[in-house]
Amino acid sequence: MLEPPLLLLRALRVPLRLKVGTLLALAVACLSAAFLGADRTVFVPGPTSDGHHVFEESCGSCHRAFRSVATEGCTSCHAPERAPDTHPPALFDDPRWAPTIARLDARECVTCHGEHERAAGGVTVDSGFCFGCHDDVPGKRASHASFAPSSCGQAGCHNYHDNSALNVAFLARHTAEPDLLATRGVLERAVPPRQPPPEVRFPPGEPLDPGLVARWQASAHAGAGIGCPQCHDPQERGFRREPSDASCAGCHAYEDRTFRSGKHGVRRAVGLADLGPSDARLPMREAAPPHLRCSTCHDAHTADTRRAAVDACLLCHDDAHSRAYLASPHGQAWRAGAAGARPGADAVTCATCHLPRLETEADGKRRVAVHHRNTLTLGPPDRMARLVCMDCHGLPLALASLLDERLVANNFRGRPARTADAIAMVRALEPAPDGINGGTR
Repeated sequence: MLEPPLLLLRALRVPLRLKVGTLLALAVACLSAAFLGADRTVFVPGPTSDGHHVFEESCGSCHRAFRSVATEGCTSCHAPERAPDTHPPALFDDPRWAPTIARLDARECVTCHGEHERAAGGVTVDSGFCFGCHDDVPGKRASHASFAPSSCGQAGCHNYHDNSALNVAFLARHTAEPDLLATRGVLERAVPPRQPPPEVRFPPGEPLDPGLVARWQASAHAGAGIGCPQCHDPQERGFRREPSDASCAGCHAYEDRTFRSGKHGVRRAVGLADLGPSDARLPMREAAPPHLRCSTCHDAHTADTRRAAVDACLLCHDDAHSRAYLASPHGQAWRAGAAGARPGADAVTCATCHLPRLETEADGKRRVAVHHRNTLTLGPPDRMARLVCMDCHGLPLALASLLDERLVANNFRGRPARTADAIAMVRALEPAPDGINGGTR
């Protein structure tokens, strides 16, 4: 069956060369319209990695015209992960690495990370690539003699960009730790002295809502002197019923910046519409809100961080791990907590693990803040173990649990099936090494 444009050209008895030229012109026009428009997914050659798919139509975020993807484009977003990099590009300036670089150029991100192939974490290099440089390890270490080349990154021991994170000395210091530590190491956020709430200033014509006022007066915002104008009329240009997230960022710049660096906020960072359920690969609830904004998780009139730490997450997420949270040991402890208790002070919430508290510096002052990059702890298991789990649990249980897919799916209900290989190997060392490759938590 002939397509309508071709039927029209035949009916008009247009010469063949003009038919071909016209069809090519139509094709070019359609592609140009798609490229210049907001949705460029027609140009995506294949599935994008799980970390990048939420902004895959923003081609210019990674690509430059008539050039391959440059390493600088990757590091502009992934600088935090590369801060402790033990394989920096400068390492390979040493001439002795020239033969290895000829086989696998480890200075370029695209050597190991490829897009549009749907590889786990975007890693497309062969799993045995470590042996290209470290083929002498089985001969130097008897404990590694039976290991297959492809096992380097599978035992919870090594990852390329920070292969010293779980070094022998670090493991030895924590190998004898119990499942539950006697003292928790949760960072406490400083609570400033509460101020009298400012005057309620409803604009003319807006009905006064006593319930809303009462919730606000009891909130952290009111206690910090934040009243109606700061959010609803910051530039004194008239009342805004629904303030934009820019109003939040005015006071919460760190939270806004880290939010934009994770999956939840990266679309905003590259100029796309805010993340919605249709952008996700994980299952989402049918009643999930259409877009993710500050107000999706936070009610400015109550500033209820307890709600934001669990209820807001389960408002959208419907995967097995999320559904299992409320019945998990962590979830049961959270539900048993007193209403209004500060999350993290009494139990482990979704935010405890995925939006961890970190020490940061803002306005020249050190403070504890919630890091809103929701992908920060989703990298190698040792990162989650060190940043979160080891606040409460010993390293053996933490690492073994994170490497057990069954436990991850059921939100850590039960015991891990086996000990992590890294822990078992260090326990087998006699005597335990001291001072070798000293690392920190």
